[in-house]
Amino acid sequence: MNHEYAHEMISASSVAMRAMRLAMFSLLACFFFFPALAQGQVRRLSFTVKTGDDDLRGGNDNLNVGIRFRDGNVQFKANVNRNRAWGENTTENFEIGLQQPVALSEIASIDFKKPTGSGLGTDEWHMQSVSIRAVGDAIDKVIATHGFMTFDVLHQDLRILVTPAVAGKANKLELTIKTGGDDLQALLIAGLVIFLWLYS
Repeated sequence: MNHEYAHEMISASSVAMRAMRLAMFSLLACFFFFPALAQGQVRRLSFTVKTGDDDLRGGNDNLNVGIRFRDGNVQFKANVNRNRAWGENTTENFEIGLQQPVALSEIASIDFKKPTGSGLGTDEWHMQSVSIRAVGDAIDKVIATHGFMTFDVLHQDLRILVTPAVAGKANKLELTIKTGGDDLQALLIAGLVIFLWLYS
């Protein structure tokens, strides 16, 4: 065997060993990082908000949104309506881009905050419903919804939990209640009168 041939064989063997090491490293990397890649990275949240029979006034009366992550960080976006009024019985859309892409499982909740001041005469907002969609790499789906909510002097905050769906398990219950010939308010007042009469 000549020396030149032996040198070529050693070089080929060295290249093959490097290729095998690179392949093994790639497999290990895929093993550790594939679950996160498969889940997809959320880059922005898209909101569809319906207003009921009392508008969001705008001006100095605005909606603020906080995105809470499971590590305790919060990304806050003030004045998502940009000082504009959201009229009665209308639907508005807005988006919030995340400061850095995250796995869906890292988003814990969405907070709606509408400071209304204090005292009688503060402006209310009747939010009919909200739907929140996560959009990003390999992901585009609704991750949270909420029904009717009155924002007033007593209720200025709403926390919407983001609970990832698990196959075969329910993560929320949705109830639809229809009122007939008498409203709930009248029943509550009647109950309060009876309570006061009994305990006076």
